[in-house]
Amino acid sequence: RTRTRTRTPTPTPTHSSYTSWSSRVQMTDLDVHCLSTLQLSAQLGDHAMFKHILRKQCSILWVWGPVTQYSINLLGVDSAGKGGGDVMELIGRLDAKRETTELLLDSFMQGFIHQLFVQKWNRFCWKVHYMRRIIDCSLLTGSIAIAFVLKLRTEYASAISVQVGAG
Repeated sequence: RTRTRTRTPTPTPTHSSYTSWSSRVQMTDLDVHCLSTLQLSAQLGDHAMFKHILRKQCSILWVWGPVTQYSINLLGVDSAGKGGGDVMELIGRLDAKRETTELLLDSFMQGFIHQLFVQKWNRFCWKVHYMRRIIDCSLLTGSIAIAFVLKLRTEYASAISVQVGAG
């Protein structure tokens, strides 16, 4: 007789939230799938690493003695880009760590990320916000009007049927 032996495949890591089967190392699910290093440091709330990576992405515009002006590439920071894992979105999540939300404080890079949120709100987000509120209010008003019309129709129809039945 020949005996066929089937092997169960060993689990392979498909993304960063892979849980190790090793008895020595047990990784927890961090929900860090497809994040860049900058986004990962923001998700984990690692302030020093976030500053380091952001400085590496900067380019020097000019130097005048001890004063230097940098240009920061906002790719991966500003939430206007493609994908849902940008730094501004990670900070604004309801389940964000305390260390992650501390990136908004004035004590972190003189409030750089908070200034980004304020600039984005002042440029166009307030328009989107108020347009959505106008749509919500108009839909609510329409729904209430339809409900009252339907209620009046049923009351009017029942009043007519009572008069026809009595006549």
